[in-house]
Amino acid sequence: AGASVDARDHAGRTSTSIAAAADGADIIKLLAGHRADINTQDAEGLTPVAIAAAGDHRKALIALLNARAEPNRATKSGNTALMLASQRGYLEAVRILVGARVSLDARNSLGNTALHLATQNQHLAIVRQLLAAGANPRAMNNNHQSPADIAGITGNPALVDIYRQTATSSNWWSELFR
Repeated sequence: AGASVDARDHAGRTSTSIAAAADGADIIKLLAGHRADINTQDAEGLTPVAIAAAGDHRKALIALLNARAEPNRATKSGNTALMLASQRGYLEAVRILVGARVSLDARNSLGNTALHLATQNQHLAIVRQLLAAGANPRAMNNNHQSPADIAGITGNPALVDIYRQTATSSNWWSELFR
């Protein structure tokens, strides 16, 4: 008998997690074919999907999603793969996850959504992508701040303009900044 495909290292990572970190799509396909647990979480609560998204490993991300990995599973701090990719500025990973119909408005332990994180880090293209996909610009985090509030705090006029252009009415915009 050989080693289990789900054996873990000292950090709780499995072969699937390690393959995701190395953008090893072919290895992921092989492991999935041998019934590896593609949704396993390491000691930090990171799944292979989260690891691939956080590292902008698009081939691995696609292979995991094609193997029916769960893209909405959160880490111990509540971050999803979409949040990690949005926070780090990985537009293509965000597009892949949005295309997989992930939850756009999931919240982490601080109440932040992927849109909050993209806005905080001033990733304009990702903010546009998330808004176009239907992310809620009025979602409030634990500090009672919406992504649009955060845009105003950054002082980045291009970021504020994105939210102004997204507003469907002047009432919507004025409610955000009163």
